[in-house]
Amino acid sequence: MLWKTERVKAWQWVRPQLWRADRILGEIARFLPSLSATLREVRPFWGTSEWEKVLSEAWAKAEAISIDYGVMERAEKVDVGDWQAVWEVLPKDDAAVAALGEHFGEDTFNSLVWAMDGKPVVTLGVKGVVIVDTPEALLVAALDRAEEVRDLLRRLPFKPASHW
Repeated sequence: MLWKTERVKAWQWVRPQLWRADRILGEIARFLPSLSATLREVRPFWGTSEWEKVLSEAWAKAEAISIDYGVMERAEKVDVGDWQAVWEVLPKDDAAVAALGEHFGEDTFNSLVWAMDGKPVVTLGVKGVVIVDTPEALLVAALDRAEEVRDLLRRLPFKPASHW
């Protein structure tokens, strides 16, 4: 079966899982604790007549740093949890295969295939695998061990793509 998912559609499924508001607030607490404390202080005033005044005062005292720099660049790039979490949120075919890019598979089940544009991935007789193809490296791992990828990457003698 040939199943090709447009990356745009795939990201519509994945993106809400990547950076939900609670996740962003958690990362702010981790990397910008003073901003996190300020947000907790102003939260009770949301929707009240005092909101504008309290927010203005808090904003004046807040650390001058963008969320991009203060949080996003410090956070793990793939912290959806792991590749299994990505597999869980993506749409799957009847064999529970979530494919981004061009994939042709026979007797392939419960797997995630992340193919590069213009380079199809062909699978035969595999079950429960993650295949992530990037220009820098190719990852093939057991889906149930996907949470170990981050630790494995730390031990590599080279640095693969940041989206791993």
